[in-house]
Amino acid sequence: MSALSRYVLGIRSVSPDFKQWLAKPRTGYLQWAVGRTPIPYGNISVKWGVRSNRTFACLCRTVPPERLRCP
Repeated sequence: MSALSRYVLGIRSVSPDFKQWLAKPRTGYLQWAVGRTPIPYGNISVKWGVRSNRTFACLCRTVPPERLRCP
């Protein structure tokens, strides 16, 4: 995983193969960041920004449609 995904977007796996994940960005002096990282089940997209010293984040995990079928 790239440094951008791990530190700026804050994407981390908390279980094997990213079945559970965490996004905790390290904002530093940045005002915003947008990006995605591939995982075995699709992509994790993260968008965050800082407004008036308050950080907000929008997270979306995209899963390929074939992974959404019920057994």
